[in-house]
Amino acid sequence: MGFLDLRFVREGAAAGLVAAIVSSLPGLVDVLAGGTAWWFPPQLIATTVGFPLPAGFDAAPFVVGGCLHLLISAGLATAFAWMVGIRRLAPLLLLGSLFGLLVYGLNLLVFELGLFSTLADNTKVAVELPAHLVFGATVGVSLALMNVKGATRSPESGVRTAP
Repeated sequence: MGFLDLRFVREGAAAGLVAAIVSSLPGLVDVLAGGTAWWFPPQLIATTVGFPLPAGFDAAPFVVGGCLHLLISAGLATAFAWMVGIRRLAPLLLLGSLFGLLVYGLNLLVFELGLFSTLADNTKVAVELPAHLVFGATVGVSLALMNVKGATRSPESGVRTAP
């Protein structure tokens, strides 16, 4: 087995995609309350790869930002699946929530306040913090439901593999 066992990639990516969709619920509440246009968050994400922030709806940054968000979510959840060697719901829910909080912190400090001023100007902590907590919790629950078994490290190589 290699550095990334295909089971971790498959289940982690699936958990990340599910979590990306579920974690959009706090944003949806904000949209329904009249706080943000429904197309704004993906277009804002697209500014990180060079798109200007449009005044209204623009399909290209909307699609690119949405795909980028799904890709990042799948990658983060795959890393989480590889790092966590448990399969019980309660610990995965707790660790997933902490992981979501860590992702939020890194997103806020590195991307929003550090690299991309466009993101910092549009930060909504009341939406983003719950969204990232929901993301992490959903990753944990998804992995538990997929019954990710405890990973082991080979004594010879130290490589982490799925059972």
